Amino acid sequence: VPLAEQATNYINYIFNKESYNYYKFKNFHKCGPVIVLGKHICKNCNKKEIKYAKRFSDPSKRLGARFAAKEAVMKSLGKGWREISWKEIEVTGGGKPTINTFGRASATVKEKNITNIHISLSHEKENTIAFAISEKDN
Repeated sequence: VPLAEQATNYINYIFNKESYNYYKFKNFHKCGPVIVLGKHICKNCNKKEIKYAKRFSDPSKRLGARFAAKEAVMKSLGKGWREISWKEIEVTGGGKPTINTFGRASATVKEKNITNIHISLSHEKENTIAFAISEKDN
């Protein structure tokens, strides 16, 4: 399934009123989808992210996914790379990745009452998609 179709299906699934996830994400703040085309070396990844990626035969896929995830998280927080440093967002794990924030990213999370950042990553050949949803308390 092409990445763009995966993203559309995912969005429709989450926000479909028949879906359990609609109620889970009813307090969402913003979402941020990002597609990275081609191989990527993430010079904006921290040591833990690089160590994780190097466990695989093609680390560039994992590094590209982390790059896309970081940008998707920035979008879901309503900020950009000029306002939040790439290294202030950390993507952990693979099967069910999680997000850790530091510095200005943490300050933004607190300021906007974000309670959770959901992230989904997917690969197709050399392409990667990341989708982030920031959930907040009302």
